[in-house]
Amino acid sequence: MSSSKKSQTPVIGLLGGIGAGKSFAAQIFSRLGCVVINADEIVAKLYRDSERLKLEIEKNFGSEAAAGGTINRKYLAEQVFADDEKLEKLNSITHKAVLEEIETQKEKLKDSASCRAIIYDIPLLLEKGLEKDCDYLIYIEANKAVRRKRVKHRSGLSEKELEMREKNQILLDKKKNIANYKIVNNSLGEEKLVPQIEQILTEIMSGKK
Repeated sequence: MSSSKKSQTPVIGLLGGIGAGKSFAAQIFSRLGCVVINADEIVAKLYRDSERLKLEIEKNFGSEAAAGGTINRKYLAEQVFADDEKLEKLNSITHKAVLEEIETQKEKLKDSASCRAIIYDIPLLLEKGLEKDCDYLIYIEANKAVRRKRVKHRSGLSEKELEMREKNQILLDKKKNIANYKIVNNSLGEEKLVPQIEQILTEIMSGKK
């Protein structure tokens, strides 16, 4: 995390376990005048529109990976399944393009008078070293039972699959310890979440922390 502001507009990174509600919190920040940079949306956009990414994937995974000028995500998933080397290669190609797009979006927003703060809704933010871009880090906390329920409802993952996904992430305690703020999100609604976010955003904008 940065010890000094990198821009007039603060950059806020959201941390938390799978199913903690980071994207839900990001939506609330958006309603309060912030602009969200969402990594999943960036990946979808790049797969759809980036000719450079298509060429790079075709170069490494063959013409079938980008047949007809469209990235074949099903084919790619089959190629990298159970092949760590191929998965690492695909991740490195995609990650580089995503980082470039994040930086482009941030540069456009960093001195915007209409943007109160830039919110990073980015999976594996800490694992990818993107906390260095952030002026503040907020940890979204939810107990395991709540997170399991959300993930199962959203994507059908079992508890075992959830644990496997989290195994390769940095420990939640570490994420919590380095955060400037903590938000508790055990409720399934926004009644208790909104006041916490409003208070934190007010503090950040006033430079109290």
